Amino acid sequence: MHYLENTQIFKDMNIREVVHDRKRQLKGIDAIGSIGNENINVDVKAIASQLNTFCFEISGNVSTNQIGWLINPDLETTHYLIVYHTVKGAEKNYRLGKRIMTVNNVVETEAMLIEKEKLSHFIEHQLGEDIPHIVKEIRNMNLEGRGVVRFDKNLKPSTKSVKADAYPTISLGLKEQPINVVVRKEQLKNLAIKHWVVEDKNNMVTSDQIEN
Repeated sequence: MHYLENTQIFKDMNIREVVHDRKRQLKGIDAIGSIGNENINVDVKAIASQLNTFCFEISGNVSTNQIGWLINPDLETTHYLIVYHTVKGAEKNYRLGKRIMTVNNVVETEAMLIEKEKLSHFIEHQLGEDIPHIVKEIRNMNLEGRGVVRFDKNLKPSTKSVKADAYPTISLGLKEQPINVVVRKEQLKNLAIKHWVVEDKNNMVTSDQIEN
């Protein structure tokens, strides 16, 4: 967040408050700003890598029937800021990047501002079902194993890659067994109302907003 505060990204979203209190953060609000005349509550989702996809949680802890943050009606998020950081020394290693990232070793950042409702509609259109129904079907499968299971458009499970713009996955190796929907970056770019690439070369930061 401290890194983003000092970029054109937050300036273009007219961020007037970065949220620090736990109560509002648990409501899915990391920053408050505006686009035109519209006030926005932004949930920042960031990873320390330039992956070709991004994951969106639709079901959390299986033991407590936790609702995933993408579809939780109690959250007050209006927009997601999806952020991909490139970390010096860990350009192709997500785990290492996550471990060593600081505000001083990020060499490039790509960010997309996406309306939460628009994203949810896109996912449901791609999967052909409403998201809660998809969660229910996957939970009822009683899958076994310890790896990540992916599902095709017919919700047929597979341990191999799935060629789709959006597809569900379940992480059986985690105790919580969360269910996510993986969306390809190219589709996120198409959904974004704002898209930035920020580069830091020799301490000279440049920012380009890409018009969609």
